[in-house]
Amino acid sequence: MRLIKKNIFFIALITYLRRVKFEFFCIVNDVNYIYKNRKLISQIKKNSLEKTLLVCSLDFYKNKRWQVVSQTELWHQFSNQENVIFCGSIISYYLYGKSFKNIVSLEPRYNAPTISFSSNHNKVIVFVSDSHTKGWLPKCIKNSHVTDILTPYKKNLLDTGFTEGLEASSVHSFPWCVSNNIINKNIITSTRNDVLGFGQTGSKIYDLREWSFNTGELISFDYAGSGNKKYIGDDFFYWLRTFDACVVGVSSTPLYNCTVAKFFEIPSQGLLLFAFPSEDLSDFGFIDGENCIYINKYNFKSKIQNFKDFPLDYLEIRSKGLILIKDNHTVNCRVKYIQHLLNS
Repeated sequence: MRLIKKNIFFIALITYLRRVKFEFFCIVNDVNYIYKNRKLISQIKKNSLEKTLLVCSLDFYKNKRWQVVSQTELWHQFSNQENVIFCGSIISYYLYGKSFKNIVSLEPRYNAPTISFSSNHNKVIVFVSDSHTKGWLPKCIKNSHVTDILTPYKKNLLDTGFTEGLEASSVHSFPWCVSNNIINKNIITSTRNDVLGFGQTGSKIYDLREWSFNTGELISFDYAGSGNKKYIGDDFFYWLRTFDACVVGVSSTPLYNCTVAKFFEIPSQGLLLFAFPSEDLSDFGFIDGENCIYINKYNFKSKIQNFKDFPLDYLEIRSKGLILIKDNHTVNCRVKYIQHLLNS
C-alpha cells in the first residue's frame, strides 16, 4: 500500500512539474514574441475590439507539434487571417488581450497556456481533443468564462460529464479534417487487393485495432500518430496512396471509441475505408455501402475477402468516400466553421 501511495505521489509530482515547465516556457516565448513585435502592440490595442485572440503555445505552433497532420495547416490558416493576433501566455493577455472581442484557445495544458479569461469577451472558444483525460475542464469552463467548446469527439466528451456548466448546444462537433491541398486528385484505380491496417497497439484501449491486426488478413504496421511516426507530413499521405483499402478500428469501449483522424485521412487518398463504426461516424456522413464499408468481428473476414476477390466492384464506393472528405471534411471547411461561430 505504501508503495502504491508513493508511486501515485511521484506521478502527481511529475505531472505538476511538467505543467510548471510548460507554462514557464510559454511565458519565455511570449515575452520574446512581444519584444520582437513591440511596435505593433499599440496598434493592436487600438483595434482590439474587432480582432480575435488566438491563445496557444508559440513553441508548439512554430514547431508544428500537432499529432494530427492537418491541424498544422488548420491553425496556421486560421491565424493568417488579418484580424487574428497571437497570445502566448498570461503576459500578453494582460498586456493587450483582455480588450479583444473574441478568444479562441487551443487546448490548455497541452498546446496552450492556462489563462483565466475575463467575462467581458463576446466569445471564449476552447478546443478540446481526447475526451477521457479532461478532469480539469469543468474548472476551466467556470474560471475562463468559456462560451463554446470545439471537439472532434462531442458524443464521447458529453458522456464524461466534463462539460458541466455548458449547454450541449455549446459543445460543437469539430471533427478531424484533411488539407485541401493533399486530397488525392488522381483517378481512382485498382492497383492491389491487399488491405492495410496501422496504428498504435499494445494498449487495452485499442482492442478492435489489435484484434484486426491479429486476424492475419491485413498488412499491418505499428505506425502511430503520437508514438512511432514512420511517415511525417505529406509523406504519410503519399504512403497511404500505395494501398487501395484500409481497416480502421478503435475500441469496443464506447468512451474510447472515438472517430479518430484515420477515418478521414484514408478516404481522402482514395482508399476504401473498412470501418468498425465509432460513436458518431454516421453523423459525419459515412454511410455503409455507399462511401465506406462497415465491419464487425463477425463479418470481418468475409468482407475483407470479398474486396480481395472483387476489388473493381469497390471503385465507386472509394470515389464517393473521397468526395465526402472533399466536400465536408477539409481544412477550409473547419476554418469557415470557426468564422461562422465567431460571427454568430
